[in-house]
Amino acid sequence: MAKSEREKRKEIPIGIFNAKKTNNPRRTESPDSDCGGYFDDTNYKLRGKERARFKEMLENLLSAVPDTLTVDDVAELTGYSRKTILRYAQRKYIYGVNLMGKYYISKHSIINYLATDKAFKNTQKSEWHEKLIAKYQQH
Repeated sequence: MAKSEREKRKEIPIGIFNAKKTNNPRRTESPDSDCGGYFDDTNYKLRGKERARFKEMLENLLSAVPDTLTVDDVAELTGYSRKTILRYAQRKYIYGVNLMGKYYISKHSIINYLATDKAFKNTQKSEWHEKLIAKYQQH
């Protein structure tokens, strides 16, 4: 049977396939929840001392890594694709210098980016990045 336009609109929640804003935050199922609970990871933010502690953990973890890396080195280190790292450099999320067609990225800018709210809100984190955040949250 044919449904009215009003009934059709009710079937698709607002915000799923359109750009209208909703009051509901994005929710993801909690991995440790046995009862199907939800964990709202969009609101997790590093503030003040937390951000400094996270940066310090990253600096200790990456202490043996050279200060300047190529895009391939950063991709191998972080688990993100080469294309993603180039996009981050072009959008100025991380600082990269293009010399003769090759990007060189500072380790310091990678650490700074990984400690930003933008990196924490990234929904498609690499496995390495997810493990890093989980390690930090355990402390």
